[in-house]
Amino acid sequence: MRLILWGTLTAFSLCLTYCVNTAVCGEQKVSKPQTNQAKTGVQKPTKEKSELQKLADKQKNPAHFDNAFMLQSQNMTSMAIPEYRDALAADPKFVSTYNNLAQCLWDRNANDGKDREEARELLKKALELEPKNVGTMHVMALVKDADKDPKGAEELYRKILRVQPINFRAVQNLSEMMFRQGRKEDAKKVINTALASSPPDTDVAVYKQALANLEKAKPSASPAKVEDTKKKSNDG
Repeated sequence: MRLILWGTLTAFSLCLTYCVNTAVCGEQKVSKPQTNQAKTGVQKPTKEKSELQKLADKQKNPAHFDNAFMLQSQNMTSMAIPEYRDALAADPKFVSTYNNLAQCLWDRNANDGKDREEARELLKKALELEPKNVGTMHVMALVKDADKDPKGAEELYRKILRVQPINFRAVQNLSEMMFRQGRKEDAKKVINTALASSPPDTDVAVYKQALANLEKAKPSASPAKVEDTKKKSNDG
């Protein structure tokens, strides 16, 4: 979706989907190990790990998941789909597989609409497994917006923001959707609420620019598309 308000592309990052399962979700990132500087100038990693890293280490991806993710990241959607199906068979409780497979099917959009219908069913199953999974809610919100169900999309975005008040993409997508509906004041409120929640400095600058854009931009009625930024899963 080309954003009129934000001046960039709305994108659902695959890392959101994956990182929720590893307890490294939203705007958080797994910290890299600190290094010690020896007299020779050679840096050596410490053996200590952050708590987030320890949690991430406990999460093991099912067989085929990593290969499927790699293929999806390279826009080889049709090849990723059977790999995700194998990953789902290997571990039917791994929510990221449902999320990513749903996204692949939605993007492929083949078989006379059956791909997208299956994508919706996969997302419903994912929410049954983990009702508060932010990655699932985000993909489903984008799907609902594309299906011209802004009320359903807004409900999901608000659920995300109750769990993660400074989730950048939820703030971005919800305020943009409101703006397209002519709800400028509601869009401002979403952005200002995020600003009041102490977001990272880089996000603050974007939010302030978005508020400035609200005063001069014209709404667009085009619905959202389910897209992804093809980032590596642990990039945050």
